[in-house]
Amino acid sequence: MKYLYIAILAGFLAGSTCLATEYRFTFHVPDNGKMSVLKYRTEAKNRYDALQKAGLFCGDFFGIGTRNLSDTQIDDIIDACANPSID
Repeated sequence: MKYLYIAILAGFLAGSTCLATEYRFTFHVPDNGKMSVLKYRTEAKNRYDALQKAGLFCGDFFGIGTRNLSDTQIDDIIDACANPSID
């Protein structure tokens, strides 16, 4: 009986890692007068979590909080990072 519980637990844990789905996003961000394209791929259990990861990655990539950006540049980056196209 003890081995049955271990087998069920092992199956559950293995199944829970298989629930992640791959998501791909493309961001089109205006950067210094030209359009920059950023592609991002992640695995997540749902689209909301994937979009959250992708948005944070996009903001970090384009330097939100680390570069001296104008308010307009920050608004453009936030807008682009919040609205990716989903591949």
